[in-house]
Amino acid sequence: KQWYQRRVAITAGIVEKMKELSDPNWTPPKSEVLDLTTADFDETVNKQPIMLVEFFAPWCGHCKKLKPEYEKAAQQLKPEGIPLATVDATVKKEKSTDCDSALIPLL
Repeated sequence: KQWYQRRVAITAGIVEKMKELSDPNWTPPKSEVLDLTTADFDETVNKQPIMLVEFFAPWCGHCKKLKPEYEKAAQQLKPEGIPLATVDATVKKEKSTDCDSALIPLL
């Protein structure tokens, strides 16, 4: 029981210190990955000579693991004029009808 109480106290201390150090005005940097919708999918994809689109599912562990690496790739490829985008295959089903859930993530 003592180790548990000590762990709770340490965790509470860490949380309080993080609150103290955090900047209330901080916002995450803007993502370079485009989030495509049914309304803009065709127009966006068709106007690009080359583009990489990931069809993902929010529940997919592989998709979650890919997300930060995909963002890094988007940042690196932006100066080259190669946009990266995502499509939530669970919401925008009409754009992912060929997308079997066993194939998620699909690039």
